[in-house]
Amino acid sequence: MHDYELVIILKPETDEVGVASTLERLASFVNDRGGSIASQELWGVRRLAYPIRKFKEGNYVLTHFKLQPQFTRELDNYLNVTDEIIRHLLTRGEIARVNSSVTENGKGDNTNGGTE
Repeated sequence: MHDYELVIILKPETDEVGVASTLERLASFVNDRGGSIASQELWGVRRLAYPIRKFKEGNYVLTHFKLQPQFTRELDNYLNVTDEIIRHLLTRGEIARVNSSVTENGKGDNTNGGTE
């Protein structure tokens, strides 16, 4: 199993019940395939950098989970056909760990051997 980080952008008019319903369907998708949800963070409605499907705002959600790699294509297809989701980004967990260490320390690891 691999660690994954998923950011989804839902339509801005999606209410709390709709967000909860979408997240529950996502959790059941992952759980039904032997994975597990580690955390979900609701970031709320934010302005998009550019319009996506004529939307200027989106409701952001960050999810960390474990899943077998062979199910990522199926998850991607599922997210593409879900009407409430206007955009998503799925990345492997190593990237998430590197980014979190940068924010915790205030700077990244100096792996290139140079001086700052």
